[in-house]
Amino acid sequence: MNRTRHAIGLGLRRGWTEFVLSLRSAQDQGFYLFTAVGTLTFLWFNRDNQLEGTGLMYPTYALPSILGALLAFGVVIGPAFALAMEREDGTLLRHKPSRTGCRGT
Repeated sequence: MNRTRHAIGLGLRRGWTEFVLSLRSAQDQGFYLFTAVGTLTFLWFNRDNQLEGTGLMYPTYALPSILGALLAFGVVIGPAFALAMEREDGTLLRHKPSRTGCRGT
């Protein structure tokens, strides 16, 4: 149980660190602003539309789907983009194990 708690704590700290770094990144802020403005614009222009036969307003139906899509996009594309950027700037190379420390090679 102690190892699990430790692993969860490390994951939460790492996640918080990555989140804070993303707030300081101009590219990430641009993405956040673009998606927020795009979502709000879409919902604003469809604010008076109803789904046929349900009585639900379109934004009420669409907002959870949009948030879910943004979450899925962030989970899949975010780490892939971060890995690509770290590979380009050389950060990823620092995590490479040394050949002298590997067994069997």
